[in-house]
Amino acid sequence: MPVIEFLRKQGFNPASPPEEMETWLAWYKGNTESFHSYTVYNGIAFTGQKRASMRMAKQICADWASLLLSERVEVSTEDERLNDLVQHVFEFNGFDFRANQLVELTFALGTGAFVEFFDASGQIVIDYVRGDCIYPLAWENGEITDCAFASVRRVAGKDRYYVAIHSLKTGGYVVTNHLIDKDSGKEVALPDGIAPEVPTRSSQPRFQIMQPNLVNNVDLDSPFGISVYANAIDRLKKVDLIFDSGNNEFQLGKKRIIVPLTMARTAVAEAQKKPIFDPNDVAFYGLDLGGDSRETQKPIDLTSDLRIEAHSQGLQDALNYLSDGVGLGTDRYEYQRGGGGVKTATEVVSEKSTLYQNLQRHKLPVRKAIIDLCKSIAVMAGMNPDVEISVNFDDSIIQDETAIRQKAMLEYQAGLIDEVAYFMETRGLDEETAKRFVADIKARQGETVETLMLPQEHAEFIEPEDEGQEER
Repeated sequence: MPVIEFLRKQGFNPASPPEEMETWLAWYKGNTESFHSYTVYNGIAFTGQKRASMRMAKQICADWASLLLSERVEVSTEDERLNDLVQHVFEFNGFDFRANQLVELTFALGTGAFVEFFDASGQIVIDYVRGDCIYPLAWENGEITDCAFASVRRVAGKDRYYVAIHSLKTGGYVVTNHLIDKDSGKEVALPDGIAPEVPTRSSQPRFQIMQPNLVNNVDLDSPFGISVYANAIDRLKKVDLIFDSGNNEFQLGKKRIIVPLTMARTAVAEAQKKPIFDPNDVAFYGLDLGGDSRETQKPIDLTSDLRIEAHSQGLQDALNYLSDGVGLGTDRYEYQRGGGGVKTATEVVSEKSTLYQNLQRHKLPVRKAIIDLCKSIAVMAGMNPDVEISVNFDDSIIQDETAIRQKAMLEYQAGLIDEVAYFMETRGLDEETAKRFVADIKARQGETVETLMLPQEHAEFIEPEDEGQEER
């Protein structure tokens, strides 16, 4: 690989992306040459076949990205100036959707990264780098401290590798930029506006590595992460095997009727009699059945019953195995009841499945990467990075809001929480906002008593008292 060879010539010993990453990428694309392309011997010759794919690897990574980093994720800091700057940088770089795409690719390839730099106008730019473009140069305790990032760029009509090397020196990180010819591997001149060396004068790196929170059991000493479906390849194969079999069931199960040649109209062509059928009608097949008996002159229906039930159940079982193998729980995908789709929030919560626990695990590296990204932005803007930075994930997809309100109502009726705590739980308000909210309600209602009359929208959760019920 030209990039690896170039980095070695620069005196580095980079870690190459693992060979398995090619397999993970192929499954993400939905077409692995070794599995989806195969041959079958038909008694005369081997014929090439193409196996159908549900592309579930892509679906799995997209689901994890939606669960972890939706547009409702909020990033905030206690420094208002920094908070405004972060929001500006995120908006300028399309962070809402580009970061979601990066999480999806990270869960597919096992590793991803944010990389920051200044453009020619002085704007802070965020690059979103997938795993096969990342080359760790130094790491300790699983933390990558020095790293090179490569991407293919079209410069002056030719494909070049743009390589940015981030190295931690005594005075802070230094970023060196290089342009390599894709064919020869030789370094060429950088385009105008790109400095060959950028000293950051800070120990805060301008890159943040993201990985699924999984142990890399392919290579325990590798700085790279592991795909979320790396240990579920066999389950992906099972899904596609059954899906392809189901497709073949309908293809091979089409109406087929053998018609004796004596019943078919014939025409003389090239001294041979050939049956004439509608070329668009593939249900009938003319065949000389031999003999003159009445039985041999009857049409024969070769159509067999379709095994729809067996395929549907087999596919659902395979999807359950796959869903469990990638940490989404056993019942994430339901295609058996028509249309397919994802379980509702109520079902996810009521099951107490592994999904919630795994989601909390995977939030940790994503949260850290975003917080470190905000710190990097602060340093690049000359601000103090040592401020409180919070990342509030959108939990509505896994939380049952009705159940939350019911629980809060019961606690309020039992005197375990007051009205302020009630609205903090049910509306996600902070304490000061909740206090003002309660005060506004009391002012509008002209209350003079301490107990708050809850608004009508929550009245359905108040259970009527049963006069004959025993007090406990």
